[in-house]
Amino acid sequence: MPVVLSLAVVGFIAQLVFSRDHGALNAVLGGGGNPTDRLGDSDLNIWIILLAAAWRHTGYVMILYLAGLKAVDPSLKEAAAIDGASGTQTFFRVVLPTLRPRQHHRR
Repeated sequence: MPVVLSLAVVGFIAQLVFSRDHGALNAVLGGGGNPTDRLGDSDLNIWIILLAAAWRHTGYVMILYLAGLKAVDPSLKEAAAIDGASGTQTFFRVVLPTLRPRQHHRR
């Protein structure tokens, strides 16, 4: 859903989450009598805006990632399991390198 929202709407949602007075984050973290002004803090506000802009594209990136995971040959994972690799080793040494783009060699 975030991909179809305009950046202005994403900014409005970020304001609802990070606002000092009525922000959902202060309500969850218990801002109490001294709520934190995340959007007003010059050290934090650029990171909040970057987080909101990045959140907009996470759905698209996850679809690409899941499509890549579906394309990994199951026999590679099976061979790693037979060789005694753990799930973490299989992911980092078999699956993740398989997701990298292939380099074309010039002759």
